[in-house]
Amino acid sequence: MSFRGSQWLAPILLLCAAVPSWAQETRRPLDLSRLSDFEIDQRLDFIMRRLDDDKLAGQLYQYGWTAFHLSSTIYSVADYARSDDPLRRRTRVVEGVESAGSLTWILISPHPARLGADPIRAMPGETHEDRVRRLAAAEDLLVQDADAANVRYSALPHLVNIGTNVVAGAIIWAIADKNHALASALPGLVIGEAEIWTAPTQASRDLVDYNARFNGSSVFQAIWTLTPTIGGVELHVRF
Repeated sequence: MSFRGSQWLAPILLLCAAVPSWAQETRRPLDLSRLSDFEIDQRLDFIMRRLDDDKLAGQLYQYGWTAFHLSSTIYSVADYARSDDPLRRRTRVVEGVESAGSLTWILISPHPARLGADPIRAMPGETHEDRVRRLAAAEDLLVQDADAANVRYSALPHLVNIGTNVVAGAIIWAIADKNHALASALPGLVIGEAEIWTAPTQASRDLVDYNARFNGSSVFQAIWTLTPTIGGVELHVRF
């Protein structure tokens, strides 16, 4: 289904913000300690294989964007040092702070998929209690990966991206000029959206598959697509 028009923007953003909580609604419907070792091993094998399948995508995302933000920060500092244009130097100060902030954020909140199932392998699994703890940790890690995949459908990261670039553009406009402000804010907005939308998505489907196979129910999940239009935005929803 689809909704068209700018009047839908507010409810669309509210709905998008709710998606991550829906996605993990049925992640642990039973007491894991009641499962046999065989049942636990089946579940663990499923989750760990799926986590490992998503590991490369998580690493490419994490280390690719880390390298990009680091390069952007270094470029801003280097261009500031070698430029004689005061407007350009002021612009680079703002851009450098912006890039350094993005670099700091991706380092302190790395994408969980980059680790695959390695954290689970590091846990002991000799006793039944060990297996239960491993399975609980594996389920939590799968949910974290799914939440990271679904964050693109939340309004918050998009609003943060828009707000950050608008504020940075306004500062550059005030201390430099309009041309420098637009040349910085518009690409920054596009790059920010690219970072949001290029996050790995497989874990979202893996969580649905896990619940459908082992918990006897499929997690409610909707795939949202927002498309800009002349009159506002168009929302496509696929259940």
